[in-house]
Amino acid sequence: MSGNDRGHTKGVVLLDEKQGFWLVHSTPRFPPSSSQKYDWPSNALHYGQSFICVTYLYAQFKDIGTQLMYNTITPYDSSIPDNFSSDLPDLKSASAAKEVTKPPWNQQVTLTSVGGKQFTSFAKHARFGDDLYSGWVSEVLKSDLCVEFWLNSQGRLQSNCSLTYHTYNIRNVTFGSSIIYPSTIDHSKWCVTWSDSPGWACVGDINRNKEEMQRGGGTICSADPVIWKSFKILVYKYRKCNKSGETGV
Repeated sequence: MSGNDRGHTKGVVLLDEKQGFWLVHSTPRFPPSSSQKYDWPSNALHYGQSFICVTYLYAQFKDIGTQLMYNTITPYDSSIPDNFSSDLPDLKSASAAKEVTKPPWNQQVTLTSVGGKQFTSFAKHARFGDDLYSGWVSEVLKSDLCVEFWLNSQGRLQSNCSLTYHTYNIRNVTFGSSIIYPSTIDHSKWCVTWSDSPGWACVGDINRNKEEMQRGGGTICSADPVIWKSFKILVYKYRKCNKSGETGV
């Protein structure tokens, strides 16, 4: 799922009549189409990437299909048998690059994995016209957010402290004291709440920049305390706010 003038989306949906998975990630041009040999893209060798893959029962893909229509995906490879199409009409429509045509221009749904874990999917259409994180996710999760995204993108949005809950751009991430690197070499798209009551961690496909305020995209969030802690400890430095805009920690 890709496309420059549509949703800033990347991922895979694969299922049978019992269950399937939804993979959301940040890696451009991955995976290759089914007509090509499997390969890892060379451009993804130098930068960090993020992935979330969750297995769901068949019935959950009705909602997943609708979320993909909000995201305005551009599929480059798809195959949906007729018997699936009748059960999952929005998934079929999304595979044909169709999109939602009336407001609201964003939708939040709860998805339950095969293992019984709950995930919250946030999906926005281009007509939502706002930043996914500061304009929506932080307000729903009722917490300040630290967001990791591609800081090299043009029109990057500053950390936002104008609303009840603040949204901060991460500057550096760490995997222990010996591995610290700047977000300028990390193409991942994830966020984590500052609050731990509950603590949320989200993995998605969209950056914080002016262009992507006008594009579809989304994120998948979990309130599992183990997942939250695993992401929270990655935050080494982030951009705080002051009257003049961004400032270092």
